Amino acid sequence: MMIKIGLVGAGKFAIGHLNSLTKIEGVKIVSICDVDIQRARTAAQKYGAAAYTDYRLMIESEKIDALYICVPPFAHQDMEILAAKKGIHLFVEKPVHLNLKEAKRISSVIKKADIISCVGYQYRYSDVTDKLKKYLKGKEIGSFAGNWLETMPRDRAWWWVKEKSGGGENSFITHLIDLSRYLFGEVKEVFALSRDGLMKGIEGYNIHDASIITLHFQNGIIGTMASSIFFKSDFARKISLEIYCPETVAEYNFFPKQKVKIIEENEKKEMEPGKGKGLSIDEVFIEAIKKKDPSGIKSTYQDGVKTLEIILSADQSIETGKVIKL
Repeated sequence: MMIKIGLVGAGKFAIGHLNSLTKIEGVKIVSICDVDIQRARTAAQKYGAAAYTDYRLMIESEKIDALYICVPPFAHQDMEILAAKKGIHLFVEKPVHLNLKEAKRISSVIKKADIISCVGYQYRYSDVTDKLKKYLKGKEIGSFAGNWLETMPRDRAWWWVKEKSGGGENSFITHLIDLSRYLFGEVKEVFALSRDGLMKGIEGYNIHDASIITLHFQNGIIGTMASSIFFKSDFARKISLEIYCPETVAEYNFFPKQKVKIIEENEKKEMEPGKGKGLSIDEVFIEAIKKKDPSGIKSTYQDGVKTLEIILSADQSIETGKVIKL
C-alpha cells in the first residue's frame, strides 16, 4: 500500500518531516506547496514532487492520502477543512491555530469526516516519556515545574508579532503544557503573569519577554510553566519538566540531551532513550493510515485544541489578572 503525501509549507519543520517520511516504506511525496515558489520548487525537485504556491489548487488537483500542514500559526486558513472534506488524513504542526473558535470548528469537521489526525507534539512519542509515565503510575504527584528558557529566533520576523505567532507561550512552552496533560490529565484552572520591557529596539515586537503560567488540574495536581526568550545566547538555555512526589523527584530534561533523572531517598537513577527509541511520530501517523487504526495516535487534533485552549486562557489571565476556568 502506497501512502501519497502532500505538504503545505516547505520550511524547517516540513524538511524535518520530509527526511523522516522518505525513510518509511510505502510512502511517496507527491506535492509540496509554499508561498515562496523557489522554496517549493527546491523541495519538490529533491523529493520528486510537484510544486505549488496555492494549497487550494494542490488539494483539488492532487490525489493525496495525507496532508502535512507545516505553516506558521497565522497562516492557517481553510486548508484543514478542505482536506478533511475530501477524506484526506491530517498531520498538523503545533500550534494548531491562534483562534480557539476556529480551531474548534476545524476539530468538528475532522471528527465528522472520520479521518485520522495527528498534531506534532513529538514528546508524547518518546520512549523516555513512556518510561516516565510507567514509573509515575500509581504515585501521588504533588506538583511540578516546567521551564522553557530560550533565545529569541531572530530569523523569523513574524515570530515576535503576537498576532502572528501567539508568542513564546504558543510556540515553545506549549510542548510542555501538552506533555503535562499527557502525564497528569486535564486542566481546570489557569493563572498567568508576564514580564515585559527587556527586548528593546526590535521593530514590531509585541510578545511577552517571559511568563509564568500556573495550572490547576482536575485531579488536584498543581504546577508552573516558565517561559522566556530574553537570553542573548544559549549559555543558560533550559528545557525541563520537574515532577515532585512525596517519595521521589523526576527531572525530565530535553536539552542538551533528552533524559529523566529519578531521585529517591536512597537511590538515584537515569532513564535515557533506548536504542530503537520506538516509532517516530511520522511512523505512528503513517502506520495508523495503513492499518486504518488511529489507536496509536497520542496527539489528535482534538488534543491540540485542548492544549491551545490552555495557552489562550493564560493570555486571557495575563490581560485580566484573573484565574480562568476551563
